[in-house]
Amino acid sequence: MNHEQSLTHEIDILIAKSKVSDMSMQEIIQELGVRGHAFITLILATPFCSPLPTFGLSAIFGLVIAFVSVFIILNKKPYVPEKYANKKIPRDHLQTFFNYSKKFLGFLEKFVKPRLAFLSKILPVKTTSAFMICFCGILLALPLPPGTNAPPAITIVVLSLALLEEDNLLFLLGSVLFILNIVLFGAMAFAGASAVDYVLKYFS
Repeated sequence: MNHEQSLTHEIDILIAKSKVSDMSMQEIIQELGVRGHAFITLILATPFCSPLPTFGLSAIFGLVIAFVSVFIILNKKPYVPEKYANKKIPRDHLQTFFNYSKKFLGFLEKFVKPRLAFLSKILPVKTTSAFMICFCGILLALPLPPGTNAPPAITIVVLSLALLEEDNLLFLLGSVLFILNIVLFGAMAFAGASAVDYVLKYFS
């Protein structure tokens, strides 16, 4: 993968633009649209893979990821509701996000390449990946306790990379991570429901 095609090349452009002014989600998507839907979901999810402060943006980014993934399934141009598309994100926040994304993706892209191409002929890899990305985007958007953003974000990154580079080994890894997310958040939901039930019974 040469520099002109690298994942970090587009991020360099975003870093340069975010130094000048705040950017809206629509402006970010227009810049990333050259590489397609999966590149958008990849870049938007990457910052949440770390313990970096997210400045309350996980709800917006998560919903945008979910919207974009639906349009992967429909094979149409990405659409984001105006409420989120035109919301300006402070440039200092973007600088933090994009600089981390550049380092993280620069490391990951060394290990990504087309693999297990035959799976795409026997399985609906693209549609399945988009469904899992959508679900994880919704999880990312939920107002959950600190530290819960990373599992769905990592899954989105892995599946987005799999789509971008036609790496079906990553698709299998992403599928396993998706199942682990279901188990993790299912356990959290069960624990939360049990706690609420206990409190209600205690006070009744």
